[in-house]
Amino acid sequence: MTLITVMIWMLTTCTLSSVGQILTQPEDQTVKPDQTVTINCNHKPAVNRFKTGTSQYCMSWYHQIPGEAPKLLIYFTSDRATGVSSRFSGSESGNHMDFTLTISGVQPEDSGVYYCQSLYDKGVSGTTDFVFTQYKIIVQKPPQCLMKRFSLLSLCLLKQEILSLLTALGPVELEAT
Repeated sequence: MTLITVMIWMLTTCTLSSVGQILTQPEDQTVKPDQTVTINCNHKPAVNRFKTGTSQYCMSWYHQIPGEAPKLLIYFTSDRATGVSSRFSGSESGNHMDFTLTISGVQPEDSGVYYCQSLYDKGVSGTTDFVFTQYKIIVQKPPQCLMKRFSLLSLCLLKQEILSLLTALGPVELEAT
């Protein structure tokens, strides 16, 4: 059975405010292809609402592939950006501090860095700060030989063993007889 390893960890928190934020680091996860991955962004103090009386909070999620610009996935907690797959969804727990990005049916192209971005009030009239939190997800493909039928597995492993042995022996001179 093929496995996709998903490692999620918080790498850095960036803020301009003197008010402290507490962001919980998620655990590493191992999932099978097409399973679900969740990334939690736990933010204190509470995130601002976009509009009073709505459930739209100023929480966004971004995905960045190395060497490319970040791509907006989710805004206002749960609204998908144009062109984003329905496999991505955002939610809020009800306390305005715990937000989740869910990726259903995780695929290798989901590898990259994920950011949750929030907006909150510093407590001073008219001042707000943006807080970016970075998470990294690595989706590892199995070796090519493991993607073949089981009957070919031993042949593939033998080939790898022979190549390792030849590399260890170094150059070999052959004589014609």
